[in-house]
Amino acid sequence: AKTCPLCGTPLCSPYDLPERLTARVEQHNDAEAMNSLAHAYANGKYGLPQNHRKAIELYVRSGELRCADSYFRLGSAYYKGEVGVVKDIEKALHYYKLGAVAGEHRARHDLGMHEGNTGNGKRAVKHFMISACVGDDDSLKAMHIAHSLGDATKDELLHASRSHSVAKDTMKSDHRDEAMRRGRNEVMTYEELMGSCDGMVIFTTYLEIG
Repeated sequence: AKTCPLCGTPLCSPYDLPERLTARVEQHNDAEAMNSLAHAYANGKYGLPQNHRKAIELYVRSGELRCADSYFRLGSAYYKGEVGVVKDIEKALHYYKLGAVAGEHRARHDLGMHEGNTGNGKRAVKHFMISACVGDDDSLKAMHIAHSLGDATKDELLHASRSHSVAKDTMKSDHRDEAMRRGRNEVMTYEELMGSCDGMVIFTTYLEIG
């Protein structure tokens, strides 16, 4: 049987994952498991009914346990008025800031977008610089736009571009090293990842809400 290169456990059906994740939440108060369950409830996936109230509750609990992605998801939900909540920009920015402080580059990017859309170009650049330098593609694109508008200097754009490139190379190297450590020389398919216990916890972070 195939095993996950990240955790070494046997691959399972995606429909078994809610039970496994729930057990991790109940037994270990696992923030990442809470976050993955929240995704599933938000979208009604993996055999679970869609339950926005449950999803928001899990996101909040997970965020309080320092899961940065949960804060980003909460910020996005309140900014757009999705996942069963009323649009609330103040609350959205609160969660985006918590996510950004915890290292979530997408939350940092969205803070930059908000600043830019409200006429604070220079403040937007500060956010874009931070997230672009850790490999955020959208923030690097935003830096190019900011430069064309005169909000970012040439030096700032060059620094962001170089740091972005280094961050991407580092991420690729880390992924290769992990695969080699597990004795794998190929990349797991999406279906394999979704059938992996720990792989589910890690990779459902990137599922879209709605």
